[in-house]
Amino acid sequence: MASRPAARNPFARNPLVALFLVHGAIGFAAAAVFVAGLILANPNELGVLLKATPLAAVLLWFASGLTFAGVQTSAAVMALADPE
Repeated sequence: MASRPAARNPFARNPLVALFLVHGAIGFAAAAVFVAGLILANPNELGVLLKATPLAAVLLWFASGLTFAGVQTSAAVMALADPE
């Protein structure tokens, strides 16, 4: 019986793609915590508005996710630099 080849890591050849995906996911997770905090804290009745219109909450999460993912990815890339 022929043995099957071992499953390869798709990011083994390009770890930079893995870095971007992992840190982007961390940024979107942070955005989810941020939006949940806004809904729970309810500053100036913003939580009520976000509960009443779920599309607004999704758009806020997506826009915040892009921002937080960009910041997280940028911080990770800057941390890769060699110390001088």
